[in-house]
Amino acid sequence: MGEWWIMRLRAVLCLWSFLAVAAIATACSEPDIQHAEQAETDPGVTVASHAQGSEAAQDRNEDGRGSEEEQSQTDPVEVDTVIIDLRLWQDVDEPTSLSLRAQVVGDDSASLPRSPLQLDGPSAGYAPISKHPYASVAIAGVELRVHQRLVEPERIFVRACASTCDIGAVAVSWRPLGMTPLPLDDGFSDDGQFRYGDLRIAIPRGNLQLNRDREYLLALRDVFAAEPPLDWQAGTPISEWEGVTVSGSPPRVTELKLSNRGLTGEIWGYLGDLDALRVLRLDDNEWLSGWIPSKLQLLTNLEDVRLSGTSLIGCVPPRLRAVPGFDVEPERIPTCPDSGQEPPWHRYAGMVDHLSSFAVGTYFLIRSGGGLVFDVPDNASVHGKLWDFEDCESDGSEQSVFEPCAATGWSLHYLDHRAPELYGDDIWVFISIYWPGEIERSHYAGCVYDCNWWVPSPAARIERFAASMWLNTAITQETGYTWRWP
Repeated sequence: MGEWWIMRLRAVLCLWSFLAVAAIATACSEPDIQHAEQAETDPGVTVASHAQGSEAAQDRNEDGRGSEEEQSQTDPVEVDTVIIDLRLWQDVDEPTSLSLRAQVVGDDSASLPRSPLQLDGPSAGYAPISKHPYASVAIAGVELRVHQRLVEPERIFVRACASTCDIGAVAVSWRPLGMTPLPLDDGFSDDGQFRYGDLRIAIPRGNLQLNRDREYLLALRDVFAAEPPLDWQAGTPISEWEGVTVSGSPPRVTELKLSNRGLTGEIWGYLGDLDALRVLRLDDNEWLSGWIPSKLQLLTNLEDVRLSGTSLIGCVPPRLRAVPGFDVEPERIPTCPDSGQEPPWHRYAGMVDHLSSFAVGTYFLIRSGGGLVFDVPDNASVHGKLWDFEDCESDGSEQSVFEPCAATGWSLHYLDHRAPELYGDDIWVFISIYWPGEIERSHYAGCVYDCNWWVPSPAARIERFAASMWLNTAITQETGYTWRWP
């Protein structure tokens, strides 16, 4: 009998010990859990990339998704980033006379002394249509391309390339994407002959795709219009940006988590170019508005998408709707129609040979390689016309506005119905049937991403429209040129 009581007492003591250890373990883990929950809801909390990666893996596991292999793909990685300080001088009497100095942060041996920028030298180039000469310098395994706008010579832009810049991307026309402004407002030389500006820029060395992710996010930073502003800066490594996780091999942006972050702007199509995204959380941003870009269909790696609690409109691309746990009900925003259908969401524009008008919705034009898809946002319309060589050789009654008229393609003219009286000039972009990308646009000057969205500039409107474009290779002659989701 005594032995029975002794055994029972030992069992009770063991149970108490187990419960005590469990309580201690729970207490130790509570601060981390509270910190993670605060980071999800408090706009003032910036989460380090390693914490975001661990949290995303935990969330997918709790939802019943994500194997250990999948979680390892979102573990943060080291990114080889070079940070460079630039100073650019401009002669106040000859604004096309520029000189540049560059210094790698943390490496005194990697520097370029002040030297003239030869905009007509062997490393220079010229975008003839948009009138942007440029010169390139190489330092620490990256290339810096400095552009000057001839019609506004005080406007200087720097594009940082992970290794070398793609010449073809700027050979015909200049685009604001990837261009970091370098204002010349930091001071003057002692003799007053030169004004200068300083810029710090961080580049993921050797990783072309991650550098493109960086360019898309810098464009989206101002478009999202967060309050308080996002801490995404050109001079800060992308792996340190708020809400951004960089992981995988090679490193890419795999998570964008901006829930309840005070986003008051719009979503542009550049979000669909972040093609390594696995987690996209923009929920609980009540004033985030605009048409859901059709280009989001290209995000084939998504595992977690949250868009509820926003003012987005339009339709949800099928690939987003198919993500387990997608949090927007069809009654709130319908799913975009399936392949082969031609409902109001998708209208076939075809080979337009006359002036045609496109209201709000998603459209495509038949061109080499597939269908050129574009979105017409709310409060706007687009007019399109097909041009060919005969238009260039007409008797003057219908001359082409494009210089040079060297390609067959469409001019797509954008009209904003909220303030049409503000745009006396025609706002357009010219797309070639054969050339991979736009040839020319009507406006290059003016604010683009950081505009007042109630009174946007023509340059901002045409860039928003251009950002929505993508090539749908599923639309082919074999399919009868009917609409198909890729």
